[in-house]
Amino acid sequence: MSHSVPPVPEEPSPAVNNPFAVPDMTEAELAEARRLAKRRIAFWGVATGALMALLVLICIGLIVAAQGR
Repeated sequence: MSHSVPPVPEEPSPAVNNPFAVPDMTEAELAEARRLAKRRIAFWGVATGALMALLVLICIGLIVAAQGR
């Protein structure tokens, strides 16, 4: 029995493989993208902190309510 070996596919270019590859951008576009990324990170940081604080307050309220019975 002879086994046929499938041909080895060519290596795709790194840009195709890498989802984080930065496309060619002008300096202005890059600066704008960085600014928006910082804004997004700040927003989610504040939102996450607010949700955690709310959760802590709810837990404290539940503990106090349970103690009061």
